[in-house]
Amino acid sequence: MTNFVNLTPHAINVFAPDGTHQRDIPVSGLPIARPDRTDLLIPGPQIRNDAGQPIGCIGLSRM
Repeated sequence: MTNFVNLTPHAINVFAPDGTHQRDIPVSGLPIARPDRTDLLIPGPQIRNDAGQPIGCIGLSRM
């Protein structure tokens, strides 16, 4: 299993493109800018509920 470190101020709910929930990534700590890192990922496109609130993302993307 891949080990994820979530440096956002909130948990990340990851969904597959078909809308199925894949996993929740809990908060791990505070972010530190590291432009030299090549293994950092960011949340993919946001998924919003009917009220327009973000509820998760579709996968993860490279910076």
